[in-house]
Amino acid sequence: MKTKSCSTAFMVATSTLIVIGAAAGVQSGELASSCEEPLVFSGAAVNNYVKPFTGVKDPTLPLDESGRMLGLLVLFDGLYSQIGHGSLGFINLVVDPRSKTDCSDKAILERVMGKRCCAKDQVRPGHAVTLLSGSFETIGDDIYLMLKVEFMRKNVEETVDIPLVDAAGENQRFTGRLPRTSVFLTPRRFTRVQLFQVADAYLSDVRLRESPSDSVSGELLEGNIGEGFSFTVLEARDDWMRIEPWGVRGRNRDPGWVKIPRAIGQANLRDLLPGLYFLDATAIYLQTVVAGETIAPGRYRRNLRGFEERREQFRRRAGKGGDQKALGLLDAMHGFMLLSSAQPAAALDQAAEDFAQAAELLPSNTDALGLAAISRFSISFRDRTQTEEFVRGSALPELEKTLLRIIDADPGDFYGKVNFERLCVLRQQLGDSGWETPDISRLRERLRADSLLLQKDAEPFEMVPRMEPNR
Repeated sequence: MKTKSCSTAFMVATSTLIVIGAAAGVQSGELASSCEEPLVFSGAAVNNYVKPFTGVKDPTLPLDESGRMLGLLVLFDGLYSQIGHGSLGFINLVVDPRSKTDCSDKAILERVMGKRCCAKDQVRPGHAVTLLSGSFETIGDDIYLMLKVEFMRKNVEETVDIPLVDAAGENQRFTGRLPRTSVFLTPRRFTRVQLFQVADAYLSDVRLRESPSDSVSGELLEGNIGEGFSFTVLEARDDWMRIEPWGVRGRNRDPGWVKIPRAIGQANLRDLLPGLYFLDATAIYLQTVVAGETIAPGRYRRNLRGFEERREQFRRRAGKGGDQKALGLLDAMHGFMLLSSAQPAAALDQAAEDFAQAAELLPSNTDALGLAAISRFSISFRDRTQTEEFVRGSALPELEKTLLRIIDADPGDFYGKVNFERLCVLRQQLGDSGWETPDISRLRERLRADSLLLQKDAEPFEMVPRMEPNR
């Protein structure tokens, strides 16, 4: 019997509800939090928000109800799937169609980040959020659901240092940025029958029971939605979670068991919505980078395996269009996770493969292009045998060409400017000659006049003046 254990480290009371915090790692959920005043589990490294899925206007089909119930099924499924990979919060958002409050994705993220009134708490600096939203579209008699996943960390941009290792073992760096932080996934087809079955799946499975058994009827959790029902996961076993419920006035029920809905009718939920694998992988990536250097080696390896499993599951079910772009982003995330390990130089080759795949799947994205070019250059720099041969080779001009292309495509790209200046300094230190044309000199002057560039890149790019061949 497979069992996952979770425990709370402390509880922090607010004026309106009990928030379950986490120092050692906890999984928390919330059934129904208003988009106007969204809940934030402040102790969670990653807060996952799920909006109700809406879109079709059809008086014969209660899509609002189906979309709301489908969001709840997704919440339980995602929370169960991500247990064991860090400190998580899951919040199901309620959007009142009669309200004039802005409940756009942008507004919700601004609220939980503290940039707009009036979340019930704020995400901590460096911590992360994901937001899953979806909309139904009708094409003839067919109904399609398009999912969007957006994520961010508070006050942190998604970047990674790509090591540049010389023969003496001195580590220098270029900087790459994650290609994107939002993805529209390929629309997935639903039948009318499946959408009617959503409510049945919720009514039959999502009940609080005294024991993990279908024979125990239990009580429907929806009864507490109106008062901001939240809970902490105490244990997970097979397809069941034991949760401790909390309400606006604190604990209002004894702990009980909830079955995880795995299907809608005869169809597997994740076959219908493979984007859930993408959401899982994104949350695991965020857990890893939020932890940073403090992550324990065992947990890092577990996160990496969990990410790779979900990436492969998504890859097997991926469609065209948005799914391919999402795969490119997952490849880039994997490279970031590898380079965030305790030995990034040792992970460079695998990370470079990831970045090359990302650039292939995101051919018009300059961030993906930069990651692939810089990591390829770093490998060439590491594997050179003599400095003179390396200077006469193609690696330096090829990277220069790519960085110039990036700067030309996006003159506001800070990291493209920084990496170009670092490359220029490197060429000087290697004794390269004849590369700095008048146009390059004028470009460098303009870039170095950028006060933001000088402020953010204050650390000198130092290397040993003379490098011996690698042994």
